Amino acid sequence: MDIKTIDDLKDALELAAMTDKALPPAASLNAKSTWPDFLRDKRELAVLRTDDPEFTPTQEDISFWEEVCLEWINFFSQDEKHKEWAVIWLKACKCPSKIIEKKTGMCRTKVWYCYDRGLRKLYEKLTHTPLIVDKPKRKPRIRSFNRDIITIREAIERLEKKIKC
Repeated sequence: MDIKTIDDLKDALELAAMTDKALPPAASLNAKSTWPDFLRDKRELAVLRTDDPEFTPTQEDISFWEEVCLEWINFFSQDEKHKEWAVIWLKACKCPSKIIEKKTGMCRTKVWYCYDRGLRKLYEKLTHTPLIVDKPKRKPRIRSFNRDIITIREAIERLEKKIKC
């Protein structure tokens, strides 16, 4: 898949997430669990896999999914995998923000920051070009701050001069 913009990257991640959701779950034969069943709310059930996928992946989609899951994750260091990659993948799976916040233990702005920073890092690694973002320019200071230590008497004299002018 040819990735030229951040939107192309988001679409590629969504395709990989749809492929992941459409693939059958991996389970070992004759495996049983001793954990009891537990209730899930409607939002969590919507994110889980379904038996009848809306989309059937092709062989190319599956190989692209393997590339995303096995190679792209290596662009992140160990401590960032749990933050940025988790947020990127959950956003690609169209998981609601509240669930992402709950799973990662971060607030909304931190989730957005990790998502934005992770996408930028992934884009730069895949395209080998830095992503240039126009930062808003700060307004220039009206006057520089005077750091001289003055006495109260000097301050009063300066104020009197300003008032007379």
